[in-house]
Amino acid sequence: MCWLLKLRNLFVKKKYIERQIIRSQVVMRLLFVYNANSSPMSRMVDFAHKILMPSSYKCPLCAITHHALGERLMWKAFKKQSQFKLDFYYIEEFEKEYILSYNYPVILVEENGVIETILSNNELKKIEGVEELITILELKLEGINNELL
Repeated sequence: MCWLLKLRNLFVKKKYIERQIIRSQVVMRLLFVYNANSSPMSRMVDFAHKILMPSSYKCPLCAITHHALGERLMWKAFKKQSQFKLDFYYIEEFEKEYILSYNYPVILVEENGVIETILSNNELKKIEGVEELITILELKLEGINNELL
């Protein structure tokens, strides 16, 4: 009876290791595309806009993840501990690299060359803060992770 238990445990460990190998081979990246351009003039205008009229700022993703002086601490912590590769783009950088266009801002997932929307511009407009964004991302990514297993 003991050898059956050992055999079962070996089988379970083998399956676990196989899932880990499959997971490590899947290339998954989260792509965050801000509704902003990278030129110095655009950055200055965005900075002034965040300070003078933050409620009408054109990039809800920027407003959620950043304040006028930089990244929000909770967002920095999320980025640091995330198990996914995170890439951040300005509009022209993203469109140059991917030759795609969206209604910005947008959060996408790229898996083995296939790109899908995780959070659209309209969905991002409804999010009220960085905590809510992180919660939503974790829930959506958990679903994606479970699909891989």
